[in-house]
Amino acid sequence: MKYIKFFFKSLYQNVCILTEKQHWLFALIVLLMSLVISVSPTLSSGYTTNVSTLINSNYETAIDKGFAKLQADIDDSNSIVIENGVLSSTGKFAMRTKDEVSDLTKVYEPNATYSHYDGETEVEILRVYLVDLNGASSKEDSQLLSSFVNISIYKSEAATSSTPKAVQSSFLILTRDSVHLSLYKAKGGTEETAAIGSLAGNFTDKAFKNGLNFKSLRGSTDKETKDKWINFLNDSYTPIRITSTWTQVGIYTAINFGVIFFAGLIFFLFSRSKSSLQKFSFFEALKVSSFMSLTPAILSAVMTLIMPQFGVFLFLVVICFRMMSAVSRINGNSPSNNQQGPVYKARS
Repeated sequence: MKYIKFFFKSLYQNVCILTEKQHWLFALIVLLMSLVISVSPTLSSGYTTNVSTLINSNYETAIDKGFAKLQADIDDSNSIVIENGVLSSTGKFAMRTKDEVSDLTKVYEPNATYSHYDGETEVEILRVYLVDLNGASSKEDSQLLSSFVNISIYKSEAATSSTPKAVQSSFLILTRDSVHLSLYKAKGGTEETAAIGSLAGNFTDKAFKNGLNFKSLRGSTDKETKDKWINFLNDSYTPIRITSTWTQVGIYTAINFGVIFFAGLIFFLFSRSKSSLQKFSFFEALKVSSFMSLTPAILSAVMTLIMPQFGVFLFLVVICFRMMSAVSRINGNSPSNNQQGPVYKARS
């Protein structure tokens, strides 16, 4: 019962943390809870994010029309197939060879370009490129693919420049082991108009274990075709999404642990000063910072759900505020410590 009482008091009080001795195992549990809570929104959003969020929220791209027109061109003579995690294609979708795209002096046209009449003009909505590279598994091929994009798609003057020199429309790149999609407005863009969104994926997910013939992505309506493409892109994005999510979680966990550790170190150094009314060992100081970390973790988790960019920053601010308050108290600067009583009490 005393642990539960201390646990809730420690969320808003520093006094109990500074004056009540607690077992190191209890402090470790609270520390782990703090770290888990602080990164839980990042983990949750990483596992719930999918391609439909990108595609369905941007109707100005007309990408559903682009996918439908692409599917109309795919048949036995113009095929795109994934077998054993490797993509192959024929006909108009035959891949540009590695030797071709290695020549960075040439600008290559897409395998297919699709347009849509929007009621006023014919607007380009999707360009499709197929390149014989291992864009996901080979660092060399990945760099070569970036150069190909800069020269042939962005029309940049240098292979290392990713600044577009031409008005862009949505484009799809398929390599031997990866897919890349960038979405742009179908109308009204300029050279400076940035992509609405981009994604990359690979074919290592178990969904591709039995292979995939792109003919199967054709639906009876544009919406059904788009939904099938969303499922395909989600499957290809899954391995990258999982890796990216856990990388972010690991980074944020390390940052928060580092903040807690250095907060404990600073508190220890202040507690050893001559003006300190209480002395703490380094181990005790770490226990103090561990107990103080739970409130920042909860607040930062809530903030991450509302404004993700400020989550980690809020954790740092709140734990620093609590630590400064604790340092002030042990140095005798807290208001309660400055209230002096009478030197003697008169007899009644």
